[in-house]
Amino acid sequence: MTATESIALLTPEPEMLAREVAAFEGIKSVRCKEPGGYKRMIDEGWITAKVVSVGGEPRYLIGYHLTDDGGLWVDINKTLHNSGTFHDLLGGVEIVARQNRCSYVRFATNRRGVVKCAEHGGFCVDAVLMTKDLSYG
Repeated sequence: MTATESIALLTPEPEMLAREVAAFEGIKSVRCKEPGGYKRMIDEGWITAKVVSVGGEPRYLIGYHLTDDGGLWVDINKTLHNSGTFHDLLGGVEIVARQNRCSYVRFATNRRGVVKCAEHGGFCVDAVLMTKDLSYG
């Protein structure tokens, strides 16, 4: 059995999805500045959410969308119960990419550990995200 053969992609239960997305939003977000943004995008169908299960144990929550140029963009990557390895995450993401015949996978993060693990998994840094806060108050 290969590593990806023990990985299954499952639809998350609504309660678990709400809890884990709220926890993910507690991390400084790259994509959504407002609380509830990821939940809204999932509810509206902009992001598809799946649980990466390994050997029957849920390991990661991922949220993704497909782009017009054939890419898979991972918007959410959240460890469940601190039991996942980065290889589990990549395995699940690669299954989604293969199922959708994606030509590349991209994700943004502001977590240094994720960047280092991704580099070991074959990802390269090819962009810099810059933000200027224009809130008044």
